[in-house]
Amino acid sequence: MEFDTTPPVPSLPHGAPGAAGGQQAEQKTPFLHLADLTPLDRQDIAALHPRQFHNPQLGLELYAPGSWREVKNARTIQLMDSLTDARLEASGFARAQVSIEQWAAMRLPILQKEMPYLQSSGEPFSMQGENWAQHIQGLVTEYRGRASGEDEDTCVMICCMRTDELLLSVTITARASVYDAQRSVYFWMLGRAHICRPLLAMQAASAARKLAGADTSNASQLAADMASARNAMPTNTPGTGSGNRKNGGNGGTMSDEDKEIGYIASGQRMLMVGILLSFFVSIWVRNIKSLDRMDILILLFSYSLTCSTGLFGFFRMAKGFAWSGLQKLLMFILACIPFVSLFTYLYINFLANRRLKEEGYRVGLLGARDAIPDSNHDIRKLLIISVAICLLAYGLFTRMDAREKDPPLKQFSPIGQRYSVMFPGVPQVQTATGNAFNAFSVGMQAYYLVSGKIYYGVASFHWFAAPGKMQEALDKLQEEVARVKDLQILEQTPLYLDNYPGRSLRVKNKELVGRIDYYVAGGTVYVVQGLGSGAEKDNRKIKEFLESFHLK
Repeated sequence: MEFDTTPPVPSLPHGAPGAAGGQQAEQKTPFLHLADLTPLDRQDIAALHPRQFHNPQLGLELYAPGSWREVKNARTIQLMDSLTDARLEASGFARAQVSIEQWAAMRLPILQKEMPYLQSSGEPFSMQGENWAQHIQGLVTEYRGRASGEDEDTCVMICCMRTDELLLSVTITARASVYDAQRSVYFWMLGRAHICRPLLAMQAASAARKLAGADTSNASQLAADMASARNAMPTNTPGTGSGNRKNGGNGGTMSDEDKEIGYIASGQRMLMVGILLSFFVSIWVRNIKSLDRMDILILLFSYSLTCSTGLFGFFRMAKGFAWSGLQKLLMFILACIPFVSLFTYLYINFLANRRLKEEGYRVGLLGARDAIPDSNHDIRKLLIISVAICLLAYGLFTRMDAREKDPPLKQFSPIGQRYSVMFPGVPQVQTATGNAFNAFSVGMQAYYLVSGKIYYGVASFHWFAAPGKMQEALDKLQEEVARVKDLQILEQTPLYLDNYPGRSLRVKNKELVGRIDYYVAGGTVYVVQGLGSGAEKDNRKIKEFLESFHLK
């Protein structure tokens, strides 16, 4: 965000914003001034076991006690005290010709907006560090307040620091009891802070000189280099830590590098989601036995979401890496080649992990969550698009299915036969050679009809000789069905039709599943069969056909 430095500088915040004073302002605990603090001597400092923390992009060096650990070190520094849960966050951006008072007037309202329950504990006061001299200016403001639901006050110390090129803020947050006991330590940490020329600025200036091919001894060129360096520094609005990107630029403008990191992180997450979805879809397709309309919709949704997340993630990462058109084309072709695509994805993921870790982010299975702006809703958008595609496909399927009405069932009773059955149309006569039972039958009459994906058939024949034991006859018929039709019998159930014994077989071959019912009425055998795709709708039609068979 660009701030206007020309308007009059507003008075620095004091007390609650607006009219939020009241009882809370009356109960606040007064703080000591910096001059009233007892400085730490060498023995006290040695007891802290101090450690140095450095951020090359900000050019900021900090010292903290040995119990403090680094949480993040990218364009911001985040430290935490493992003993007291106190936190330090430092951030900054390149900006010249802004006074320390103007900088504080811009920075402090942001804190009050984020933590409105805080009350300032006094007027801001100047601070001078050990090696600051005239190079660094500092202005310290302290706050205290209690958030809703908390049982103890929270204290915040914020130090606005300024150099000729940079504006930085260092914020220390702790519980009131910890803050009161460690206040001298916190001021020692601020006083030991030092700002040198950031590496990022030097690299940008060097790159600008190489591109321009100019003589670096020229004073005007050096001034242009400094301007290029300032423009290359992060320009995110100073907030508390890395909240600027997570807030999606709310209250500030993200730098180009912030945007690149956001593209890489969000693209990596979408790419990983696409890969995981592809595994799920492949496993599901291999284990599914048949596809009905709902299965097709689920498959369509899964494929659309998998392809969209994979493609969108790939091009989002390509944008973050600033690949040229030729690089995008080459990597895309490699990503589409079987087996080679695996190594391509691993390479792209390696590049993303390396870049995000260099920025100080922790990378997990689905990437670096903290690096993705809260304003990024790519996954949500892709889900909505995939659902819309599936709803559209569902409507088309429903409309097509409504047009393809099932033919009406018609009563069929051949001349000279004692049975009748309902066929969805006019059946055809089946030749004896194509029947499963012609090897041990006489007087075979068979009829069949293919409607949609379903095969309907009915046949009757007489035995060469009257069967002896009925169970042996039923077993013989079952063996003949499995042998001639190359069917796998999944289940058998006893049946009776007008007190005539029979058997119902649930069968399956390579392509079809269904049922075959047969009955033995004296010396005559009746066989009714329906085979289809196994879909629920086909099974319902087959059941209706089989149940329509009866003897006259």
